[in-house]
Amino acid sequence: MAVWLLLRMFPARVVDRAVEQCGRGGQRNRLLPPRVVVHFVLAMCLFPGWSYPEIVKLLAEAEAEAGVRGGLPVTPSELPTTAAVSRARARLGPDPLKVLYHDAARMPAGGPGSLLAGAGQFESAGRLDEPREHRRRTVTLDVTALTLPDSPQNLRQFDGSRPPHDTGSRPQARLVGLTVSDSRRVLDATVGSTAGLAPATAQVLAGMLRPADVLMADGALVSPAVLAHLRRAGVDVLWRVDGTAPAGPDHLPDGSYLSTVAVGPGSAGHTVVRVLGPAPDAVPDIVVDPPGYLVTTLLDPHVGPRDALLSQYLGRWTIRDALGAPWPGSHRGAHSLRSRWPEGVEQELWGVLLVQHALRMLTPSATEAIRFGGAQARPGNAVSSGPSLTRR
Repeated sequence: MAVWLLLRMFPARVVDRAVEQCGRGGQRNRLLPPRVVVHFVLAMCLFPGWSYPEIVKLLAEAEAEAGVRGGLPVTPSELPTTAAVSRARARLGPDPLKVLYHDAARMPAGGPGSLLAGAGQFESAGRLDEPREHRRRTVTLDVTALTLPDSPQNLRQFDGSRPPHDTGSRPQARLVGLTVSDSRRVLDATVGSTAGLAPATAQVLAGMLRPADVLMADGALVSPAVLAHLRRAGVDVLWRVDGTAPAGPDHLPDGSYLSTVAVGPGSAGHTVVRVLGPAPDAVPDIVVDPPGYLVTTLLDPHVGPRDALLSQYLGRWTIRDALGAPWPGSHRGAHSLRSRWPEGVEQELWGVLLVQHALRMLTPSATEAIRFGGAQARPGNAVSSGPSLTRR
């Protein structure tokens, strides 16, 4: 049933449109056309512990049940091999999954098949208790780790993310994501090594933010260059700084005060900010080491009240939330991917984001039936398992 629902939520014409948009429509393969490969990647991300043959068999059965034309054969001897599926994934690349995600994220929620309802509608994030012209969109810039297979291709691309002299650990990619809290949408995401974190940050930000947005981030991602770029674009920033908050002179009416902070580790540059106080912890009674405090470029407390900003920061929706909880057996608690080449890593990433987005769109009763990352049954068995900011 789980794969059948994915076929309903991402039907042939929606997938074919994304494939054509990426110039992959000319890839004609009798057994594994691009649309079938997209559905395979989604099923693979829904059942991360399953082998390729098991997923192929499950997808073929779901296509037959849903009456999909041009799908996989149902005869076991005619099903594609693992090698054939791997080659088809490489031909497809990551772009169709990325385009499909952004198409899906713009559609209104409402259950299976809703991707086709209200095409072109997009409700920008904002508080519903504010008039549309006064809404300020809050977005989060966040980074998390992805554990990858120890393949030669992944090592060449991501080996810089391994601790020095730790040749026994698996390579890790750093996933930088830009997310919108209210609409639970990923604006963009990019994968790179630790050494490529700054370029990845710039890539995610480029063209995705708009004037009057409020960006929430950890201080490690707010470099002097990034902050200067954001301010020129009219974007305000709310970020966490490690250490103890500097003493301030006169407090503003909401308890915050103006000060200056160094921007970025080891930077000699300073900027005027408003200090809000200690950074709130997401988990009560857990002491964060090192301690930190929140600062913002929103200097007017009437535009960004302290309590509203603290509430927004505490309730921010991050790229880790978009990925969902790591499934059982994940390496060192990080999300583990199975792809053995960098483009496959990116393709699988967008597949995971699509599956998680689909699960959030389903009704609670349907979501209970296909818990992602839980104890999954093998083929043939049942599957078990704040205040607002105003614009001035």
